Amino acid sequence: MGVAVVEDKNGSRSVLVSTSEPRGYLRPGVILQSGEKVIAGTGHAEADIVKYANSNGLKVIDIGATRPVCASCQNILEPTGAHVSTPLNPLSSSGQ
Repeated sequence: MGVAVVEDKNGSRSVLVSTSEPRGYLRPGVILQSGEKVIAGTGHAEADIVKYANSNGLKVIDIGATRPVCASCQNILEPTGAHVSTPLNPLSSSGQ
């Protein structure tokens, strides 16, 4: 799972929640707070959040995940300038 604080062009912030589970399924015990939105994705939660944010004119401010962020997602997150609140997996010497 991934969670991000995003900001629209007016400076209003909101929270996006994504999961690698099919159709945005949230496991038992995961409860959305008021104003949070689930982003159904097709792959890694962090990448799905960035894709949704980019498609909807949102800036990713801060993002975190339930596991260390993989190299692929690090490469997707880097151009956003977002702060990553969870550990990162080490990048290979090739940056992949």
